[in-house]
Amino acid sequence: DATAGEKIVRSIGQGRVGRGAAGPTESRRGRARGSPRRPRLHLFGPLMEMGYKEKARTLYESPPQLESGNIKVDDVHTIHYRVYGNAKAEKTALFLHGGPGAGCFPNHARFFDPKRWRVVLFDQRGCGSSTPKGCEGNNDTPHLLSDIEQLRNVINSGNNGPLEAWDLLLGGSWGVALALAYAQKHPDKVRGIVLRGVCTMRAKEICWLFGPEGGAASLNPRGYKAFVSDLSVEQRSKCHTVLDAFRQRLFSSDAQVRSNAASRWSAWEGSMSSLAYSFSPGTMQPSSSPTRVINKGDTSLQSSQGLAFDVLSNSSVGSTNRSQATPGAASVVEWDGHRWLVDGRDEVELQLEAKERFQARFGVRAAAATGNASATDKTSATATGNTTARDKTTASATGNATSNVSTSSAMSGWVPAQAMLTCFYSLHGGFLAEGQLMQKENIDKIRHIPCIAVQGGADLICPPGTALDLRTCTLQHTATHC
Repeated sequence: DATAGEKIVRSIGQGRVGRGAAGPTESRRGRARGSPRRPRLHLFGPLMEMGYKEKARTLYESPPQLESGNIKVDDVHTIHYRVYGNAKAEKTALFLHGGPGAGCFPNHARFFDPKRWRVVLFDQRGCGSSTPKGCEGNNDTPHLLSDIEQLRNVINSGNNGPLEAWDLLLGGSWGVALALAYAQKHPDKVRGIVLRGVCTMRAKEICWLFGPEGGAASLNPRGYKAFVSDLSVEQRSKCHTVLDAFRQRLFSSDAQVRSNAASRWSAWEGSMSSLAYSFSPGTMQPSSSPTRVINKGDTSLQSSQGLAFDVLSNSSVGSTNRSQATPGAASVVEWDGHRWLVDGRDEVELQLEAKERFQARFGVRAAAATGNASATDKTSATATGNTTARDKTTASATGNATSNVSTSSAMSGWVPAQAMLTCFYSLHGGFLAEGQLMQKENIDKIRHIPCIAVQGGADLICPPGTALDLRTCTLQHTATHC
């Protein structure tokens, strides 16, 4: 029989995963179709069974918000939390957002059946509706783990008694690292784990995305060049120097310096977030399909079809709709010997137009010009790469949506929390020892906890190799380090 924890993990959604048609027909594995699947008894079993198919379904309907509140976790920070779903549900899940610094949104609760789950969302230190915004003081992984424990002690179970353990942790990207770190520190407080986009904050994962020697820079060279365009030759020479240079700019007391750095940071991350989207530097405007890049001026490379090279890529140049000059349909990007043209139009002009639309929509220009700290509620979350506006109900419940002054740098105006905290945590390796989450002694602590990991094979932010490394570690019982 499956343990209670295994049943919990397998009950997400409709309660059964991979149901076959009823009948006596035997599958290739010898299991009668329609009979329950055997639970995975070891941590991080196969990420996907070859040939496995299941009908895709959308998120659940928006669940009711049951409560919201603030917890003063220390002398500096106050974290904000919300609870959704069924107040009488027997199972309680905790959603751990990514970033670091991305914050939670109501849609995150829609991963769970609102009739069967109570779902707890909380904004980690320095982001979302937690205060102070963008603060690096007392902000590291050990403090976040302590916050989760304080939150568990505040949340009651469905029977109004103390919550003895989280029935499920659901983490994505940075949330994966946080979920693993928490489970390894408090293995008796976790009954199931679901990971999406595996990230463990090892040096090679961080340098893959932000370093000049990383794979992301090789895949999107023009985008990376725009990302580090404001850095000196020495600053852009290594991953660590790139991160340190951005940290100085993102935590600057000058709102304009901060805004410019955040714009480049968010555009770079956005350009690597999807194979089917490309982004103009500084605009974060998606296109509907990849961009063809043609070097029109280099006749030595032209093929018999008259094209120098035709590259399907995550170009940093946004595809453009000719009539509206807005990113949309697939475009042809060409170098005419002097400048880049997008469907015949100067790329710089298109970027300026996109930037003006971006500023008009999100109020970044007004916030930078006036230094008004109150101009950072819903719009700041969107400007840092979160395209869903934070709901007004949450802002009014906390009373802190416009409190954005960082005690660490005395900031005024827009505080780009996601770019700031992602850079800060990346510079410090997530405040984890190198390879800590994959060390055998730490894996052994959570080997009894059922876990499902879901990894996109073309994920450019969290490379698939990390998920494979994590699974390999769980199978190497005799290894001291993976």
